[in-house]
Amino acid sequence: MMAQAWNPASDTDVALFLEDDVEVSPLFFKYAYWCARTFLLPTPLLPGIIGCSLYTPRVDEINECPDPSSPPLWRPSTVVGPSRRLFLFQLPCSWGGLYAGGPWRRFASV
Repeated sequence: MMAQAWNPASDTDVALFLEDDVEVSPLFFKYAYWCARTFLLPTPLLPGIIGCSLYTPRVDEINECPDPSSPPLWRPSTVVGPSRRLFLFQLPCSWGGLYAGGPWRRFASV
């Protein structure tokens, strides 16, 4: 459903997806704008970047764990940026994602 929710007119369009039960910071738009200008526009800064997440995982939801009632904490594999507070994340989600038009258009055309 989310994949069909947006049809960007150009590669420089961006879209912000939020679930209906998401609560955002009063600064979310400022951060989203900064992410778009820094990482996505006019073209993605690094190969493979399709967007910026406003969501930070708290637990590892992907890998198997011995006790599902106590999943391990999630740790980023690749940290980027001078503050080392940003990281590459390979799980797009609708809990708070800002997506670039160019990669989205290529994805939607497949």
